[in-house]
Amino acid sequence: MDDLKARIEEFTKAKGSATNFTKKNFILASANSAVELLDDCLKRIEELERGLAEEQSENTRLLETVLMLREQQKEDFDRASKLEAAIRKHRDQKGDDRCFLDDFELYAVLGEPMPDPQYCPPEEMLENCKRFIQSRQGAGEYISSQRRIEKLESELQQSANRIDQLIAAVRGFEEEKRRVWP
Repeated sequence: MDDLKARIEEFTKAKGSATNFTKKNFILASANSAVELLDDCLKRIEELERGLAEEQSENTRLLETVLMLREQQKEDFDRASKLEAAIRKHRDQKGDDRCFLDDFELYAVLGEPMPDPQYCPPEEMLENCKRFIQSRQGAGEYISSQRRIEKLESELQQSANRIDQLIAAVRGFEEEKRRVWP
């Protein structure tokens, strides 16, 4: 019986040290898990910080784009306002207030290069104005000097084409004549 008692005591001691060993292992394992969890958390925090920095950089770029677009919008609005004012001014000119030279003022607002207006002698200008006014009052179609020049150039080109056709026909006739009557 003493032997049995000694064995139980030995087993109990061994069990107690095993329990202590298991508790130490558990604490170490828990500590290791906590360290791994902290490492994972730190990595995640670093990833989030990088993502935040990238997002802030993207937000800064977007903000700069918005500011640039607002500036462009302001410039476009200012330009549209100038065009609108020039068109209204041109529209509101009545009777003798309007001249073809006012068109150049209107077109200049576009900011594009414009040809210099070609002034004709005053008598011709007044005659052109008179024909224009008559055409507007229903006295016939007004054909500007430029339109007359374009029409004459077109007629001249048609005549040249017809002459070329006639020359080709005559050459063809002469060639046929030489072939038939040697």
